[in-house]
Amino acid sequence: MVLAEIRDGRTLSMICADEAFPERGDVLRHLSNSEDAEAKMLRARRIGVWMQMDRIYEQLSNVEASKLPMLKEQASHIRWLAGKFGAGISNSNTKSGNEVIEVRWLDDLNEAPSTSQQTD
Repeated sequence: MVLAEIRDGRTLSMICADEAFPERGDVLRHLSNSEDAEAKMLRARRIGVWMQMDRIYEQLSNVEASKLPMLKEQASHIRWLAGKFGAGISNSNTKSGNEVIEVRWLDDLNEAPSTSQQTD
């Protein structure tokens, strides 16, 4: 149940605050004692970051001007998370096996995407 909530983009602290879920310390102990559980959590976190990116995009598309700075800060954090988790996402269509994730602000959509290439 915890992994499903993580995949939905919720934080572990938010999830464990609900009495229906185990305490945060119990979840962390379980993760530290099981490589399989840790791998499943990492996969759930990656998916959760994508869900958070979708939510931020939807909010940025319909935001009031007064809320824009807060959403930009959240988007910046999600972009950072996506970059950290993106290093482990593989794509068979790329030479190096790593997919590049690019997140840009809405006002940058008219600009051409970056074409920087990774070298091995």
